[in-house]
Amino acid sequence: MAAPGFDKHETTLDDVFILQRTVHIDERGIFGKMFNKDTFSKLDLQPLEFKEILYSTSSRNVIRGMHWQAHPYGTAKLVSVVKGSILDVVVGIGGKFNTRNFKKTFSVELSASNNKTLLIPDGYAHGFKSLEDNTTVVYLQSQIYSAEHDKGLHYQSFGFDWRIEDPIVSDKDQALPPLKAFAP
Repeated sequence: MAAPGFDKHETTLDDVFILQRTVHIDERGIFGKMFNKDTFSKLDLQPLEFKEILYSTSSRNVIRGMHWQAHPYGTAKLVSVVKGSILDVVVGIGGKFNTRNFKKTFSVELSASNNKTLLIPDGYAHGFKSLEDNTTVVYLQSQIYSAEHDKGLHYQSFGFDWRIEDPIVSDKDQALPPLKAFAP
């Protein structure tokens, strides 16, 4: 389905979508949209009101994740890469709104050059592996960060092949519990 500025593509998860952004390129550089409320409505995407915009810059072989926020601070995310590239990964964690996709995974490469954005609703853990040095990821989130509701699971606990031997992972992410600690 297409709308001005975006083409919506389904994934193997029924409520996670890839949005192909249209960009304009000329001698000055690149110009494009990352979000438009009216266009998202025309694409039959859930009503979204983003409350926070975050970004991270990562070196090659960094794995960040797998993170989410628990109800009532569950958050939808709109994830784009503005420099470099990532392997973006989502896994269903159950919870209040998403028992049907518990343990199901989806991954896609997002990059500054392919202009893909990933829309991830509440009910999924999210993480990524940086494929290039100085990769910058921008996240629009439907909720403000709440440390009390911040949750995560270990990136190696749900059977996903990250295709990396020695990733760079924070101590916090290394200490996260396995997926089996969570029930739908």
